[in-house]
Amino acid sequence: MRKISRYPFATLGLIVGLGLSLAGAATTAADTHLTQSGVFGVHFLADSAEYAGVRCTYDNASTISAIRVRDPFVFARSRTSGVDTQWVSWYFRIQAQTPGDTTWTSVATSPVSKKTATDAQVANFSPITKTFAGTAAKQYRVLVVIRWYGQDGTTEVGRATHRPDWYSWEGVPSFEGLCPGGLF
Repeated sequence: MRKISRYPFATLGLIVGLGLSLAGAATTAADTHLTQSGVFGVHFLADSAEYAGVRCTYDNASTISAIRVRDPFVFARSRTSGVDTQWVSWYFRIQAQTPGDTTWTSVATSPVSKKTATDAQVANFSPITKTFAGTAAKQYRVLVVIRWYGQDGTTEVGRATHRPDWYSWEGVPSFEGLCPGGLF
């Protein structure tokens, strides 16, 4: 008589459960992945309804004047069985749109922040704030660009672009999509 072990079924159940939980996590990502090219490491934005990835600042005339973006989590690309180190960078572009229009136009670009990361530890980035001359007649969104560099530290070998989904400003709960150019 053949004896069947419970362990293969338990292992199968664990694998199926893990797969379903990962599939659920993938569908609840808090930013919109737009493009990636070349070779790159693990990366993601800190962007959620609780902790918005973008914070808009308004001047005394209630017109947008600056945008602050939370720093992304960026790892080096894993190339070997050991710990790999790589230069990585990030910056963001501010885009404007007239309400009702379908096209977005880049109006400002933040400074680039460049650091080293490993395939086990993210780069030690900080948030970036970019001031710009906004207008109340437009609405604004952000595109985050992440880059990976080759051994020389200057040649770009990989790139990813993400759009944060959650925005906020002082005293207002997070909301999806964009920041208005002017407040009431």
